[in-house]
Amino acid sequence: MSLITGVHHAGFSVPDLEQALQFFTEVLGFELLSQGALPTPDDPIAEQFDVEPDESVRFAFLKAGSDTIELIEWASPRQQRQMPRNVDWGGRHLALKTSGLEQTLARLRAVPGVRILKPRGERFVYVQTPFGMYLQLMAPNA
Repeated sequence: MSLITGVHHAGFSVPDLEQALQFFTEVLGFELLSQGALPTPDDPIAEQFDVEPDESVRFAFLKAGSDTIELIEWASPRQQRQMPRNVDWGGRHLALKTSGLEQTLARLRAVPGVRILKPRGERFVYVQTPFGMYLQLMAPNA
């Protein structure tokens, strides 16, 4: 018997929460569920998230279909401000199901700063958002 019953959500650090929220809600159609910030006077975060007392976080939970993601903007005087590449430790991407790959790509081509990489046949395409996050768009039959 497995102790893990599923994935609750996946979190992704972004450089600018407002920009990422706008992209995910207005361009991709995610639904904003909630947002917040820590620490608060009654909720310190240093021990909960393995950060220093002078670091803080703003976050938002979004939903697409039955899946939830968290976008996280950290503030820290010691922060590394470079998005990891796919080959770097900590590199990551978010694979998204799409009802139509070509229609989704057509919409993304109109968004300034979006970089569309070479398609992998008709199965998927990697896209880089204006803020550096990689998305993998999956065709309906992939």
